[in-house]
Amino acid sequence: HISWDVDLRSGYPWCKVEGGTFVQRVENFRRTMRESTPDVVICFGWGTAVARLTIAWCALTRTPLVFFGDTTWQFASGTGGRYRSVVRSLVLRGLFRLAAGALSTGTFNREFYILHGMHPSRVIDSVCPIDVDSYSTARAMRKPANTGRGGVEIGFAGKLIPRKGVAELLHALARLKDDRRWHARIIGDGPERDRLEKLSGELGIVGRVRFIGFRNTSEMPNELASCDIVVVPSLRDMRVLVVAEAMATGAVVVASSNTAVWGRGDLIEDGVTGRVYRSGDPAHLASVLKELVEDADRRAMFQAAGAERALGQGPDAFVAGLERAVA
Repeated sequence: HISWDVDLRSGYPWCKVEGGTFVQRVENFRRTMRESTPDVVICFGWGTAVARLTIAWCALTRTPLVFFGDTTWQFASGTGGRYRSVVRSLVLRGLFRLAAGALSTGTFNREFYILHGMHPSRVIDSVCPIDVDSYSTARAMRKPANTGRGGVEIGFAGKLIPRKGVAELLHALARLKDDRRWHARIIGDGPERDRLEKLSGELGIVGRVRFIGFRNTSEMPNELASCDIVVVPSLRDMRVLVVAEAMATGAVVVASSNTAVWGRGDLIEDGVTGRVYRSGDPAHLASVLKELVEDADRRAMFQAAGAERALGQGPDAFVAGLERAVA
Protein backbone atom coordinates (compact mmCIF):
# COMPACT_ATOMS: atom_id res chain seq x y z
CA HIS A 1 0.00 0.00 0.00
CA ILE A 2 3.02 2.29 -0.23
CA SER A 3 5.06 3.68 -3.11
CA TRP A 4 8.72 4.66 -2.74
CA ASP A 5 9.37 8.24 -3.79
CA VAL A 6 12.99 7.76 -4.90
CA ASP A 7 13.68 6.17 -8.30
CA LEU A 8 16.40 3.53 -7.97
CA ARG A 9 16.39 2.33 -11.58
CA SER A 10 17.13 5.37 -13.72
CA GLY A 11 20.61 6.41 -14.78
CA TYR A 12 21.90 3.02 -15.92
CA PRO A 13 20.74 0.24 -18.26
CA TRP A 14 18.75 -2.54 -16.64
CA CYS A 15 16.29 -5.21 -17.66
CA LYS A 16 13.93 -7.72 -16.11
CA VAL A 17 13.92 -11.30 -17.32
CA GLU A 18 10.40 -11.77 -18.71
CA GLY A 19 8.59 -14.88 -19.93
CA GLY A 20 5.54 -16.92 -19.10
CA THR A 21 6.94 -20.41 -18.56
CA PHE A 22 10.15 -21.40 -16.81
CA VAL A 23 11.66 -22.48 -20.13
CA GLN A 24 10.85 -19.08 -21.67
CA ARG A 25 12.43 -17.23 -18.76
CA VAL A 26 15.56 -19.38 -19.00
CA GLU A 27 15.83 -18.70 -22.72
CA ASN A 28 15.32 -14.96 -22.24
CA PHE A 29 17.94 -14.94 -19.51
CA ARG A 30 20.42 -16.81 -21.72
CA ARG A 31 19.82 -14.39 -24.61
CA THR A 32 20.22 -11.35 -22.34
CA MET A 33 23.53 -12.61 -20.99
CA ARG A 34 24.86 -13.50 -24.42
CA GLU A 35 23.99 -10.03 -25.75
CA SER A 36 25.66 -8.25 -22.81
CA THR A 37 28.83 -10.40 -23.05
CA PRO A 38 30.06 -9.64 -19.50
CA ASP A 39 33.72 -10.08 -18.58
CA VAL A 40 32.80 -10.49 -14.91
CA VAL A 41 29.41 -11.09 -13.25
CA ILE A 42 28.44 -9.83 -9.78
CA CYS A 43 25.77 -12.10 -8.31
CA PHE A 44 23.60 -10.78 -5.49
CA GLY A 45 23.23 -13.86 -3.32
CA TRP A 46 22.35 -17.40 -4.37
CA GLY A 47 18.81 -18.02 -3.10
CA THR A 48 16.72 -16.52 -5.89
CA ALA A 49 15.88 -18.06 -9.25
CA VAL A 50 17.79 -15.41 -11.20
CA ALA A 51 20.85 -15.90 -8.95
CA ARG A 52 20.82 -19.64 -9.59
CA LEU A 53 20.49 -19.07 -13.33
CA THR A 54 23.44 -16.67 -13.10
CA ILE A 55 25.61 -19.21 -11.25
CA ALA A 56 24.80 -21.93 -13.79
CA TRP A 57 25.46 -19.61 -16.74
CA CYS A 58 28.83 -18.52 -15.34
CA ALA A 59 29.83 -22.14 -14.71
CA LEU A 60 28.93 -23.18 -18.27
CA THR A 61 30.57 -20.18 -19.95
CA ARG A 62 33.56 -19.99 -17.54
CA THR A 63 32.76 -16.34 -16.80
CA PRO A 64 34.32 -15.08 -13.53
CA LEU A 65 31.66 -14.86 -10.82
CA VAL A 66 31.83 -12.61 -7.75
CA PHE A 67 29.27 -12.96 -4.95
CA PHE A 68 27.78 -10.00 -3.10
CA GLY A 69 25.43 -10.36 -0.14
CA ASP A 70 25.02 -9.87 3.60
CA THR A 71 24.77 -13.41 5.01
CA THR A 72 26.86 -13.83 8.16
CA TRP A 73 28.32 -16.71 10.14
CA GLN A 74 25.94 -15.86 13.01
CA PHE A 75 22.92 -17.04 11.04
CA ALA A 76 24.64 -19.26 8.48
CA SER A 77 23.17 -22.51 9.78
CA GLY A 78 19.59 -21.44 9.15
CA THR A 79 16.74 -23.74 10.24
CA GLY A 80 15.82 -27.33 9.56
CA GLY A 81 18.20 -29.29 11.77
CA ARG A 82 21.75 -30.59 11.55
CA TYR A 83 21.29 -32.53 8.29
CA ARG A 84 20.03 -29.45 6.48
CA SER A 85 22.91 -27.39 7.88
CA VAL A 86 25.51 -29.90 6.69
CA VAL A 87 24.00 -30.04 3.20
CA ARG A 88 23.81 -26.26 3.02
CA SER A 89 27.42 -25.92 4.11
CA LEU A 90 28.56 -28.40 1.44
CA VAL A 91 26.57 -26.56 -1.24
CA LEU A 92 28.05 -23.22 -0.20
CA ARG A 93 31.57 -24.64 -0.24
CA GLY A 94 30.94 -25.83 -3.78
CA LEU A 95 29.60 -22.43 -4.86
CA PHE A 96 32.48 -20.56 -3.26
CA ARG A 97 35.02 -22.89 -4.88
CA LEU A 98 33.36 -22.11 -8.22
CA ALA A 99 33.36 -18.34 -7.64
CA ALA A 100 36.26 -16.06 -8.45
CA GLY A 101 35.69 -14.17 -5.22
CA ALA A 102 33.27 -12.19 -3.07
CA LEU A 103 32.60 -8.62 -2.02
CA SER A 104 32.21 -8.58 1.77
CA THR A 105 29.80 -6.11 3.37
CA GLY A 106 31.18 -6.27 6.89
CA THR A 107 33.19 -8.17 9.47
CA PHE A 108 30.76 -11.07 9.98
CA ASN A 109 29.97 -11.36 6.26
CA ARG A 110 33.69 -11.65 5.49
CA GLU A 111 34.04 -14.37 8.13
CA PHE A 112 31.06 -16.22 6.62
CA TYR A 113 32.79 -16.61 3.26
CA ILE A 114 36.02 -17.77 4.91
CA LEU A 115 34.11 -20.20 7.17
CA HIS A 116 32.71 -21.87 4.05
CA GLY A 117 36.03 -22.35 2.33
CA MET A 118 36.76 -19.16 0.39
CA HIS A 119 40.39 -18.09 0.71
CA PRO A 120 40.71 -14.71 2.52
CA SER A 121 42.64 -13.25 -0.45
CA ARG A 122 39.53 -13.68 -2.61
CA VAL A 123 37.25 -11.78 -0.20
CA ILE A 124 37.35 -8.09 -1.09
CA ASP A 125 36.18 -5.49 1.45
CA SER A 126 33.18 -3.50 0.25
CA VAL A 127 30.00 -1.88 1.64
CA CYS A 128 26.22 -1.98 1.38
CA PRO A 129 26.07 1.56 0.01
CA ILE A 130 23.77 4.31 1.29
CA ASP A 131 23.01 7.79 -0.05
CA VAL A 132 25.73 9.41 2.04
CA ASP A 133 25.22 12.90 0.57
CA SER A 134 21.55 13.18 1.57
CA TYR A 135 22.12 11.95 5.11
CA SER A 136 25.26 14.03 5.64
CA THR A 137 23.40 17.13 4.44
CA ALA A 138 20.69 16.46 7.02
CA ARG A 139 23.39 16.32 9.71
CA ALA A 140 24.21 19.99 9.05
CA MET A 141 20.60 20.85 9.96
CA ARG A 142 20.67 19.04 13.32
CA LYS A 143 19.64 20.81 16.50
CA PRO A 144 21.53 19.87 19.67
CA ALA A 145 19.60 18.03 22.40
CA ASN A 146 18.25 20.16 25.24
CA THR A 147 18.67 17.87 28.22
CA GLY A 148 17.29 20.44 30.65
CA ARG A 149 13.92 20.30 28.84
CA GLY A 150 13.82 16.55 28.42
CA GLY A 151 15.14 16.89 24.91
CA VAL A 152 17.28 13.81 24.26
CA GLU A 153 15.45 12.12 21.38
CA ILE A 154 15.73 8.32 21.21
CA GLY A 155 14.57 6.91 17.88
CA PHE A 156 13.78 3.70 16.05
CA ALA A 157 13.18 3.41 12.30
CA GLY A 158 11.98 0.29 10.53
CA LYS A 159 9.08 -1.99 9.79
CA LEU A 160 7.06 -2.87 12.87
CA ILE A 161 7.38 -6.65 12.83
CA PRO A 162 8.49 -8.95 15.72
CA ARG A 163 11.99 -9.54 14.31
CA LYS A 164 12.83 -5.83 14.62
CA GLY A 165 12.69 -6.02 18.43
CA VAL A 166 10.76 -2.82 19.18
CA ALA A 167 9.13 -4.48 22.21
CA GLU A 168 12.62 -4.94 23.70
CA LEU A 169 13.30 -1.23 23.21
CA LEU A 170 10.02 -0.32 24.94
CA HIS A 171 10.87 -2.54 27.92
CA ALA A 172 14.27 -0.84 28.17
CA LEU A 173 12.68 2.63 28.03
CA ALA A 174 10.23 1.63 30.76
CA ARG A 175 13.21 1.14 33.07
CA LEU A 176 14.10 4.80 32.48
CA LYS A 177 10.62 6.30 32.79
CA ASP A 178 11.51 8.29 35.93
CA ASP A 179 14.25 10.12 34.01
CA ARG A 180 12.55 13.13 32.39
CA ARG A 181 15.50 14.00 30.12
CA TRP A 182 14.45 11.80 27.19
CA HIS A 183 11.56 11.10 24.86
CA ALA A 184 11.30 8.60 22.00
CA ARG A 185 9.87 8.33 18.49
CA ILE A 186 9.06 5.17 16.59
CA ILE A 187 9.34 5.76 12.83
CA GLY A 188 7.60 3.14 10.73
CA ASP A 189 4.48 1.07 10.40
CA GLY A 190 3.54 -2.58 10.23
CA PRO A 191 1.39 -5.35 11.71
CA GLU A 192 2.88 -4.94 15.20
CA ARG A 193 1.95 -1.26 15.59
CA ASP A 194 -1.29 -1.71 17.55
CA ARG A 195 0.29 -4.21 19.93
CA LEU A 196 3.33 -2.01 20.51
CA GLU A 197 1.22 1.08 21.19
CA LYS A 198 -0.78 -0.94 23.71
CA LEU A 199 2.44 -2.22 25.30
CA SER A 200 3.77 1.32 25.74
CA GLY A 201 0.60 2.11 27.70
CA GLU A 202 0.96 -0.99 29.85
CA LEU A 203 4.58 -0.04 30.62
CA GLY A 204 3.62 3.49 31.64
CA ILE A 205 5.53 5.31 28.90
CA VAL A 206 2.69 6.15 26.51
CA GLY A 207 3.28 9.87 27.01
CA ARG A 208 7.01 9.56 26.35
CA VAL A 209 6.93 7.47 23.15
CA ARG A 210 5.37 8.70 19.90
CA PHE A 211 4.47 6.39 17.04
CA ILE A 212 4.72 8.66 14.01
CA GLY A 213 4.02 6.10 11.28
CA PHE A 214 5.50 5.48 7.84
CA ARG A 215 7.94 7.94 6.34
CA ASN A 216 9.07 7.73 2.74
CA THR A 217 12.63 7.53 1.45
CA SER A 218 13.09 11.25 0.83
CA GLU A 219 11.84 12.05 4.36
CA MET A 220 14.21 9.73 6.20
CA PRO A 221 17.34 11.93 6.31
CA ASN A 222 15.53 14.66 8.27
CA GLU A 223 13.69 12.11 10.42
CA LEU A 224 16.92 10.46 11.52
CA ALA A 225 18.66 13.81 11.96
CA SER A 226 15.99 14.70 14.52
CA CYS A 227 17.18 11.82 16.75
CA ASP A 228 20.12 12.09 19.12
CA ILE A 229 20.24 8.31 19.61
CA VAL A 230 18.93 5.65 17.22
CA VAL A 231 18.39 2.14 18.58
CA VAL A 232 18.48 -0.93 16.32
CA PRO A 233 17.10 -3.67 18.61
CA SER A 234 16.68 -6.39 15.98
CA LEU A 235 16.39 -9.94 17.29
CA ARG A 236 17.94 -11.16 14.03
CA ASP A 237 19.24 -8.96 11.22
CA MET A 238 22.05 -8.67 8.71
CA ARG A 239 23.25 -5.35 7.24
CA VAL A 240 20.68 -2.90 8.61
CA LEU A 241 21.04 0.11 6.30
CA VAL A 242 19.46 2.49 8.81
CA VAL A 243 22.57 2.08 10.98
CA ALA A 244 24.84 3.76 8.42
CA GLU A 245 22.11 6.27 7.54
CA ALA A 246 21.59 7.30 11.17
CA MET A 247 25.34 7.56 11.78
CA ALA A 248 25.69 9.80 8.73
CA THR A 249 23.05 12.18 10.16
CA GLY A 250 25.02 12.46 13.40
CA ALA A 251 22.95 10.19 15.65
CA VAL A 252 24.56 7.79 18.13
CA VAL A 253 23.61 4.26 17.11
CA VAL A 254 23.00 1.57 19.71
CA ALA A 255 22.74 -1.81 17.98
CA SER A 256 21.71 -5.26 19.15
CA SER A 257 24.39 -7.95 19.22
CA ASN A 258 22.12 -9.94 16.88
CA THR A 259 22.78 -7.55 14.02
CA ALA A 260 25.73 -7.84 11.66
CA VAL A 261 26.88 -4.22 11.63
CA TRP A 262 29.49 -4.37 14.38
CA GLY A 263 32.94 -5.78 14.89
CA ARG A 264 36.54 -4.74 14.37
CA GLY A 265 36.71 -2.31 11.46
CA ASP A 266 32.95 -2.47 10.89
CA LEU A 267 30.36 0.30 11.16
CA ILE A 268 30.00 0.05 14.92
CA GLU A 269 33.01 -0.60 17.08
CA ASP A 270 31.61 -0.72 20.59
CA GLY A 271 32.83 2.27 22.58
CA VAL A 272 34.42 3.89 19.52
CA THR A 273 31.82 4.69 16.86
CA GLY A 274 28.68 3.58 18.74
CA ARG A 275 27.42 1.02 21.23
CA VAL A 276 26.42 -2.65 21.09
CA TYR A 277 24.16 -4.24 23.70
CA ARG A 278 23.31 -7.88 24.42
CA SER A 279 20.23 -8.87 22.43
CA GLY A 280 17.45 -10.17 24.67
CA ASP A 281 18.66 -8.09 27.64
CA PRO A 282 16.52 -4.92 27.99
CA ALA A 283 18.27 -4.11 31.27
CA HIS A 284 21.60 -3.88 29.45
CA LEU A 285 20.03 -1.70 26.74
CA ALA A 286 18.54 0.54 29.44
CA SER A 287 21.94 0.99 31.09
CA VAL A 288 23.55 1.93 27.76
CA LEU A 289 20.80 4.45 27.03
CA LYS A 290 21.01 5.90 30.56
CA GLU A 291 24.73 6.48 30.12
CA LEU A 292 24.20 8.26 26.80
CA VAL A 293 21.32 10.40 28.08
CA GLU A 294 23.38 11.52 31.07
CA ASP A 295 26.67 12.20 29.27
CA ALA A 296 26.42 14.81 26.49
CA ASP A 297 30.17 14.75 25.87
CA ARG A 298 30.13 10.99 25.31
CA ARG A 299 27.20 11.37 22.93
CA ALA A 300 29.09 14.03 21.00
CA MET A 301 32.16 11.78 20.73
CA PHE A 302 30.12 8.92 19.29
CA GLN A 303 28.21 11.26 16.98
CA ALA A 304 31.41 12.65 15.45
CA ALA A 305 33.16 9.28 15.16
CA GLY A 306 30.06 7.60 13.75
CA ALA A 307 29.46 10.31 11.15
CA GLU A 308 33.07 10.03 9.99
CA ARG A 309 32.81 6.22 9.72
CA ALA A 310 29.57 6.50 7.73
CA LEU A 311 31.24 8.69 5.10
CA GLY A 312 32.93 5.53 3.80
CA GLN A 313 29.60 3.78 3.14
CA GLY A 314 28.55 5.49 -0.10
CA PRO A 315 28.39 4.49 -3.78
CA ASP A 316 32.02 5.54 -4.34
CA ALA A 317 33.19 3.03 -1.72
CA PHE A 318 31.11 0.29 -3.36
CA VAL A 319 32.56 1.10 -6.79
CA ALA A 320 36.11 1.04 -5.38
CA GLY A 321 35.50 -2.43 -3.91
CA LEU A 322 34.01 -3.56 -7.21
CA GLU A 323 37.07 -2.35 -9.08
CA ARG A 324 39.38 -4.23 -6.69
CA ALA A 325 37.35 -7.42 -7.11
CA VAL A 326 37.35 -7.19 -10.91
CA ALA A 327 41.10 -6.49 -10.94
